[in-house]
Order: sequence, then structure tokens, then C-alpha cells
Amino acid sequence: MLRLRNIHKTYQLGRTSVPVLRGVDLDVARGELLVILGSSGSGKSTLLHLMGGLDRPDKAQASANGLAPSIEVDGVQLVGLSQRGLDLHRSRTVGFVFQFYHLLPELTVLENVMLAAMVDGGGPFAGDAQGRRERAMTLLHSVGLDHRLHHRPVELSGGERQRVAIARALINKPPVLLADEPTGNLDSATGAKVLDTLLALRRDHRQTMVIVTHDAATAARADRVVRLVDGCVMGEMGEMSEVAAVRAVAALPIPLDHDHVDAEAPAHRPMHEPMHEPTQSSHALQAAPSDTTTDATNATELLPPPAETTRTNGTLPLSASQGPEQILHAVRQALQRTD
Repeated sequence: MLRLRNIHKTYQLGRTSVPVLRGVDLDVARGELLVILGSSGSGKSTLLHLMGGLDRPDKAQASANGLAPSIEVDGVQLVGLSQRGLDLHRSRTVGFVFQFYHLLPELTVLENVMLAAMVDGGGPFAGDAQGRRERAMTLLHSVGLDHRLHHRPVELSGGERQRVAIARALINKPPVLLADEPTGNLDSATGAKVLDTLLALRRDHRQTMVIVTHDAATAARADRVVRLVDGCVMGEMGEMSEVAAVRAVAALPIPLDHDHVDAEAPAHRPMHEPMHEPTQSSHALQAAPSDTTTDATNATELLPPPAETTRTNGTLPLSASQGPEQILHAVRQALQRTD
């Protein structure tokens, strides 16, 4: 289902080169639940972003050893795809669950979930307003939030927000789920409930899933665990007991301060921070990773650039030149067509 070969990634911070991934090879079988276990700064989030088409691997380093990088997901080779091709890959093939939710505060719970099916990426509900509404309501019922359909994110607990994010990740029926520390922003009890919900839905929908984490309880639920240390796969483990998972986490190296740049996910925004700025545009739902200091250009550049603002079928062909107010207006217009 997923096959990665010779994956390198280095970030430039000023005049400093920060190598994050160093020749990673990895296979994930169809239907498998894989956990990538690693300490902060080990490269695990970067690896997940590459699987999801949110970033591209380095070509220069890979060609130096004579081997081209390769990322194949569900039979599609991501390396070399155009930006439009990566957009379609994310819309049709991958569902993302991020640590910090990335819900749009101006929209209701139902609207946040439906929005992921409205991006003009050729998903299963393109042009089907009633179908995506019914799908969203079914998913929200399955995560126990049918009584919260018309609430806004600020009115929800952390666990409820993450359950909304899970429903959003599933809206387009993706065969692959990628989760970046899905319980990392929650207390242990709430995190356990959210993880139960996520894994139950993944099982019901028969999806392949990759979780990156440093949490032992999450690792103990996996079919297989891969340890990532300093950007390299250092070992694989089968199904683990929680005791074994705790020991594996304890064995992870603690990065030194000068190494702990965490270029894989530079700066998460606090969940209480207002999200009116361009990083939380409508593109955040299926494209913006929980990293980086991106602004309006980066946050919208992955969307297709057609001339019109909205379409009668409710999809959102947004332009990269639009500001956050224009984007929100377009979203509102399209959502009204589904009422």
C-alpha cells in the first residue's frame, strides 16, 4: 500500500543545514496499522508529510548515491507529480489527523467536516451536496457528536475537537489515514477514548493507517512498530505489549538542544490562538500540516487556481491570490448551497 525508498530530507535554517531524514526505506501493507515511534526531532512528522504529499523529498542527496527517491501510495508514484497531482492525491487517497485539530473557528462542527469534501479535488462527493451532508452527519454520529452539529470549535472540549477532526479525515473515504500525534494534545483519559474511536473507525472502514507518536499506549495498539532515530529506521517490532512499548519509548534518545530544531514541524500554533490568519484558510482541512510558519501564499498555493470563486455544485476552486476574508466568504457561499 505504501512503499518508500531512499528518502532524504534536509532543511535550511539560515546558513545551517539540518538533515531530518537520511535514506529511509519503509513498507506498509494494505490494511496494516503501523506506528512510527520516535522522539521529538527524529523526523517522524516529516516522514508522514512526505507520505501524504504535503512535502517533497530531496533529490540531490538521493542522486548522490545513485538511487532515486520513491514514494508510492496505493499504486501512485508521488515523486515527480505536479502540484495538481499532489492535490488530487490528498483529496482522494489520504485522510489527515493532526495533533492541533486545525478546525476553522468561524464554521460549525458540521460545516468543518463537510468542507473537506468540498475542495475541488475530485473527491467522491464533488457536486453532491446532499451526499456529503449525509456522510458528514453519519460520521459525526459515529464519533458521538450528533448533538454538536451546530456548535463552533470554541464551544468544544479538546477531545471533541479531535473527534471532529477524525470525522473530517474520513469524509472522502480515503484508503489511507495518516495521524500525527493524534492524542498528543489531550490528557491520558481523553486521549485513550479518542484513540479507541479512531482505531474502531479505521477497522470498520478497512483502512491502512500510519501513526507517528512517542506515546507507549498508542504504540501498544499497533500491528507493527518502527523506531525512527536521527532520521533513520533503526528497528522494527511486531505487535507489542504496553510494557514492551514503554520500554521502547524509554530507549528513544533525547535530542541535544542544538539538534532539537525540530525542522520536521517547526511551530505549532496554540489551540487558543485566533485562527483568522491565512494559515487557517479552507486549505487547512486536507493540506496544511501542523507545522510551519506559512502565510496566505503557502496556505493556499496547493489549491487549484481557477478563475471563479465558487461553483454551483458547491466545490471550492479557490485562487492562491485570495485573502482569508475572500476565502471565508467563498466557503460560506458554498455551504449555503448545501442547506
